[in-house]
Amino acid sequence: MRGDSAQFLEELARDVAAVCRVDHGATCGLWMNVTGGPLYKPSGRDAYPAFWVRDFALSAEAGLFSYEEIRHALLLIATTQPPSPIQFPNGSFVPAGAVADHILFDGTPIFFPGTCHPADQGGRWGVQPPFDNAFLFILLTAYTTLTLGHTPLLGESIAGQPLLDRLERAFFSVPSDPKTELVVCSDNNRGANFGFLDAVCQTGHLLMASLLRLRAAYALREMADVTGDTSNAFAYQSLAETIRDHIGPLFQREDGGLRATTGRSAQPDLWGTAYAVHYGLLDEERETNAAKFVANACLLEGASWKGQIRPVPPRQDFNEQTCWESLLIPLPRGTYQNGAYWAFPAGWVCDAMARVDESAARTLAEDLTAHFMEEDFRLDPPSGAPWECVHPPDYRKEGPYLASVAVPLIAFRRMGWIPPSAERR
Repeated sequence: MRGDSAQFLEELARDVAAVCRVDHGATCGLWMNVTGGPLYKPSGRDAYPAFWVRDFALSAEAGLFSYEEIRHALLLIATTQPPSPIQFPNGSFVPAGAVADHILFDGTPIFFPGTCHPADQGGRWGVQPPFDNAFLFILLTAYTTLTLGHTPLLGESIAGQPLLDRLERAFFSVPSDPKTELVVCSDNNRGANFGFLDAVCQTGHLLMASLLRLRAAYALREMADVTGDTSNAFAYQSLAETIRDHIGPLFQREDGGLRATTGRSAQPDLWGTAYAVHYGLLDEERETNAAKFVANACLLEGASWKGQIRPVPPRQDFNEQTCWESLLIPLPRGTYQNGAYWAFPAGWVCDAMARVDESAARTLAEDLTAHFMEEDFRLDPPSGAPWECVHPPDYRKEGPYLASVAVPLIAFRRMGWIPPSAERR
């Protein structure tokens, strides 16, 4: 990546983070932040007037948040884990130890997508909360304690329970197959596979949630090692190996891509496939085939536009009306979670593409940067890039969106395309 492009992305990320920050005492939407410290909303505008666990956790390694800010967020997440199950009149429920989808600035946890009203949770949005947040909470803690070096935080008591114990409760709040240790659900206990696809109904064994569970198991093993808990370290290592052994055989298609599920909405998941390659979650042969799938999808099948990535290659949509087999809300094809192009997975995709054609991968990264420059939210008159998602010719949704620049920035640093940042300790 060119030096000027790298510098632009870093400066853009810092400026987006600045407009997403909500200080203690500041108001966003209907709520004042009374949590005792700053929090970050997903977008610089008020379409998402709350602290979203997923967006913050995915963006944390970009070096945009101080340790004090991350610690405040972690403790807030932990304090909102329910000590016992919660049952809603509509049949939806929240398991003990589950992690909120988002948290209002008054500290109220909202466990389901689609609402900021505590009494209006669940229903069509899931029988139980999205599955990814539990594992992202664990990965956020691992980054804070292991990478930034704040390991004493693991023993800190939150409402009488050490943080490490709370991580374990979160991990086991998500349903899994005891044979494969993959995340699995049916219509009777359905939750969102991945929050950026929470409007998609997916059942069976779930790819993205299982990849996150695999990384979370490795993280819990490392944290157990640090605290001297060799028994738990061994248990999590064994669990992780079981997940890894089953990812490829259950999800990989003949074309090398990984399907999103083994049940409903089992279209090939380009984001999940690239994620698995980027984080080394497949064996060598399967990783090579997965990388070829990602490269072909972007170079031959129209899965990228202006450096942004569709979840399913267009030629492999369920039909001409919908990207996915089953949606929870009506979404025209080419909008939002039904086939729009998203920036946040671009770094994962570039990494996978680079295994096949590094020049093409670098071009995709430059295309992404060029689009951000062209529609930069700081321009006058204002635009909105980085957008949450886009589609040609002029569909744009919600910007400036923090994860859209922070998550690619993290991946480009891991790949060595951008120098490592000085961690904000």
